[in-house]
Amino acid sequence: MQMHMEALAGVFSRRQPPTDVTPRQLRDRSWWSGPQIFIIVDDYDLVATNAGNPLAPLAEYLPFARDTGVRFIIARNSAGASRSMYEGFMQRIKELGAQGVVLSGDPSEGDLIGSVRGHAMPPGRGYFASRRRGAPLVQIGRLPEQR
Repeated sequence: MQMHMEALAGVFSRRQPPTDVTPRQLRDRSWWSGPQIFIIVDDYDLVATNAGNPLAPLAEYLPFARDTGVRFIIARNSAGASRSMYEGFMQRIKELGAQGVVLSGDPSEGDLIGSVRGHAMPPGRGYFASRRRGAPLVQIGRLPEQR
């Protein structure tokens, strides 16, 4: 895992805008080329432990993720989520105002994304928390398993 995180840090580093980047290049994000990269972390609460967080070296690059074509999709159980907000990587994501979906959970965990708390809801129902759109109620679809 460490090897992959170092490789991702290298991608972030190579995709940083040069000092002579123009406003148009910043808008178009044309100073780098290559595919968009999606980093999907399931069960984040099992990844970031007391022994460390393999994503920690990427925290310094989070403010530039959108501009450099890197996206993070992080899923975790809401139990204990309020504690994880003090962990460096998640704290940085929260500081940056990342958007996300809050599904059913315990409201006593506090604000999870923006000012959105968990509530008891049917499967797949939640709030899409975004700085631009507020927190509208959404329903996430699920396809049946194919056998």
